[in-house]
Amino acid sequence: MKAIIDALGGKPGDVWKVPPTQPNGDERQGDIYFAVGRALTNWEGIESSFATLFAMFLRARTLGAAERAYGSIVSAKGRRDVLDAAAEMFFFYEKVGEQYRKDFKSLMSHFQNAVGRRNDIAHGMAFRISKEETFLGHFLVPAPYNTNKNEDFHIASDKGLPPNFNVNMLHSYSYTAADILAVNEKFMVLRDLVQAYWAELNNAYPMKP
Repeated sequence: MKAIIDALGGKPGDVWKVPPTQPNGDERQGDIYFAVGRALTNWEGIESSFATLFAMFLRARTLGAAERAYGSIVSAKGRRDVLDAAAEMFFFYEKVGEQYRKDFKSLMSHFQNAVGRRNDIAHGMAFRISKEETFLGHFLVPAPYNTNKNEDFHIASDKGLPPNFNVNMLHSYSYTAADILAVNEKFMVLRDLVQAYWAELNNAYPMKP
């Protein structure tokens, strides 16, 4: 578990916090589009790695069938739940060591926290942001219809706006391309950790003929 914490730079709640809003965004909107594409592609690498781990927990001889069963579960929470259930039985019957159990728990905790950042990136929109006709740059922010991720301007106004107010303060997140690429780097580390965990566990507890 310490190796996982070291690789990702901290505990799950700290690693996957929303990045602080930068005062200036990107000059080009296309930089955000590029960053979003990279991050979402690597997120699918995480999901694929967990699907392979799920197949091992099931001792599936048809890898594709187990992975497709995992992929048929629509929600991220549902996939985490089925992974937990399969791992519980695998650990019990194979008498898996405590360190492997702790490492799996740590990976799943990171997975759960990382989903929030994946959803921000997947459901955000790249907007040009200005303050009093001054161009601040392009940011990835929640879509305007997303009630839970945007504060109503009139309600915010009633609270008294700070002197440095800009419209980004009404969003629960405002990512630059650099912010997204930083999250993407963590996605790749998590993907690699899941793959390494699968390889070690598979080697320690190989499927019997």
